[in-house]
Amino acid sequence: MPGHALDRCRILCVDDSETPLLLRGRILEMNGYHVETSSSAVKAAQLFRGSEFDLAILDYEMPGMSGGHLAARLKRTAPELKVILYTGSSSFEGSELDDIDLLVFKWEGIDALLVAVKKLLRCSFGNTRERGEPVEMAQRDTPTG
Repeated sequence: MPGHALDRCRILCVDDSETPLLLRGRILEMNGYHVETSSSAVKAAQLFRGSEFDLAILDYEMPGMSGGHLAARLKRTAPELKVILYTGSSSFEGSELDDIDLLVFKWEGIDALLVAVKKLLRCSFGNTRERGEPVEMAQRDTPTG
């Protein structure tokens, strides 16, 4: 529960493909994270306002709002939030990657996502961190070519 000195890391996972979203959430929970899922970017923005998250994992192509636009909206509320764009898309509009800390392509698999999560959040099952403790900033990875 947020507000306690020690907490499991909280992740907001957003993807309009519900079955992979639920599976991804379950795998993250099995790795010791507290996960909230949403299959709608608009609903995720509303959910975010009522909770405290350490990381958001966002799909890029979603109805109503792209993952890039959602990241910008979430970071306006919580600038310290870490954001992973987990997507099958390889083309992006304008400055939509500005608020993304790491880019992971879905074809890289769930293991690549777990590595990215651990890179941004220094916590795992049975390992907690003080809330507010600085987290090393990851370099933004972008596709080449």
